[in-house]
Amino acid sequence: MKIGITSSPTIASETLEKSTMGMSAKGMDIAAYFLRDKIYSDKTLACVREYICNAVDEHKKYNIERPVVVMLDTIKTTKIWSVRDYAKGLDEQGIRSIFGMYFESTKNHSNEYTGGFGIGSKSAHSYTDTFYINSHHNGTQTKYACVLGGGDKGVPIGEIFKISEEPTSESGIEISFDVTNDSHYFFKTTKMFVQNFDHNFNIEFYNNTDLICTPNMPINSVDLGEYKMHQYEKSVYDYAVDQIKLRMGGVVYKSITFASRGLHNNKQYVVDIPIGKVTIPISRENIEDTSSNKKVFNEILENIENFKNKQIEKIKPSPFGEYVTTSKSNEFSDDWFDYSMREYISDTYKALQSLGYYDVISKSDIQRDSNGKLPIYKFPNIKSLKSWKLRLANYLKINNLQDYKGYAFVIIDNHFNVVSDKIDTSDIEIVDIKKLKLPKLEKNTKLKQYNIFKSGAKFGSFTSEEFETYVNEKFGDVDDNWHETVEDSDHLQFRTIAHCDDYYSSRNKFCLYTNSKTLLQELYQLGWLSPASTEHQNAANQITRIEDFKRKQDYVEYDLQSFIHFDNYDYNPRLIKYLKKNPHRVDKIKTVITTIKTENTTRGRILNTLTRYGTNIHRQDLRKILLLKN
Repeated sequence: MKIGITSSPTIASETLEKSTMGMSAKGMDIAAYFLRDKIYSDKTLACVREYICNAVDEHKKYNIERPVVVMLDTIKTTKIWSVRDYAKGLDEQGIRSIFGMYFESTKNHSNEYTGGFGIGSKSAHSYTDTFYINSHHNGTQTKYACVLGGGDKGVPIGEIFKISEEPTSESGIEISFDVTNDSHYFFKTTKMFVQNFDHNFNIEFYNNTDLICTPNMPINSVDLGEYKMHQYEKSVYDYAVDQIKLRMGGVVYKSITFASRGLHNNKQYVVDIPIGKVTIPISRENIEDTSSNKKVFNEILENIENFKNKQIEKIKPSPFGEYVTTSKSNEFSDDWFDYSMREYISDTYKALQSLGYYDVISKSDIQRDSNGKLPIYKFPNIKSLKSWKLRLANYLKINNLQDYKGYAFVIIDNHFNVVSDKIDTSDIEIVDIKKLKLPKLEKNTKLKQYNIFKSGAKFGSFTSEEFETYVNEKFGDVDDNWHETVEDSDHLQFRTIAHCDDYYSSRNKFCLYTNSKTLLQELYQLGWLSPASTEHQNAANQITRIEDFKRKQDYVEYDLQSFIHFDNYDYNPRLIKYLKKNPHRVDKIKTVITTIKTENTTRGRILNTLTRYGTNIHRQDLRKILLLKN
């Protein structure tokens, strides 16, 4: 990558004395120390990034189709991390120049390659004192050791030692070093880095002989001017929403937020930026926070927004009636985005918002007419519509209005207006109920219904007879002593009621509430309980005991496992059966083991160690441990 160094001529009088700013020998040693050890905040990632990128650049330079091989290998008890390319390799002068001199790079005059600072090749010294270079070049394999040490100015210096030389038929360079103390983090970092790398490059990551991963292949890709956006399956560890990752030279650097939202939550989005389009710090750990870089970010977001708008233009709206009766009113999705109705059919959205809803009929029960049209009933613009709704309900042959509580209902008033010719109204019919021959209400029709609240929210409006019918249909008929045998908290709740003016605070899971004293007394006469009654208290206690017992039965095995990690397939089935019948014994076992763990004995120390590190243990071994004391 071009590093963008520019210079301007100095204009000054020849009579002025001058000196050139530079660096002493000691200063150069100190500078080298900082460049290799202090510029990286994540030294493991630095090693992974720099050496893989260098190998990829070499393959790109020489059009090598063979994959770059990254390996975490085990040699006896030592974990070795390595990167191998199969390009041309380097001769001895090249090795000592590239790996021994800072700011010596073959890439700082071109944006074809990722590197350019001449620093990444030494990044292993930020992690370890010694790393190895194995160069295959012109029929000779030469091994070098790069070592930190020595120095007569108080700062360790890097030295390159030639170790061996032998013939070879291969070409390329391998970098390797010991990562035994951090092998897990190197594994995790390498896997994530390789998976996120540009899929156009051939990289393989192995753990010993097992192929772990290659760069992920995108599901979809699209050109956005000079940028390219890709969509991937989201990692289980990635919880970011509406985040777009920026990648340059194959390396993911940072994320920007798509403020318009609409990216699929279960997908990951990556935008490739041409190398050199944005500036990065010398550590190459991120993209610099500069005004010019922010302009690039804004350009990318604007291109994505334009792409989204073009996608919206492709959406063909459904007829209006389908949005009224189905969940289509929520959002629409394609391969790239989720669109809210407000975005992709704004005119239809406004028309739906002007639609009035009244509790007469549920969406699922709407019957289309013989022409397949959805009737939308137009009511007169008056304050009280109760009699009109009941007359329409009788006309539609709806006998029990409570069955439809909680649904959205399709009735409109005279404020509804289809204001755009973009809305397809071919499947709806506006019906003026004044022009229908609605049946008149009988004079003795009982209109009074009372509110019932459940768990802090309105459940519905009923007469006492209607509610009795509803509960009997839900739980079955009961005798006078039903509360003595009830085992279902939901059943007890629906047959217990209390008075409550503020239903937001009515959250007793064993009780319903009403703000009508009339309904309260009528339900008590029909056999409903008061939450203050002895019968209700006994029933609630009985259900609580049953639920607790079932809960303990379900968690007996889990409780034992969480306390000490047994082999999952080595339980004594008779013990488990016994503990399920007597769950209180689990607590007793835990008390005994806790007591032993507090002892200053051999068995106490062993148990502490096993539980601290989550070690599986055979039941027979546990018995032997418990017999130990000193």
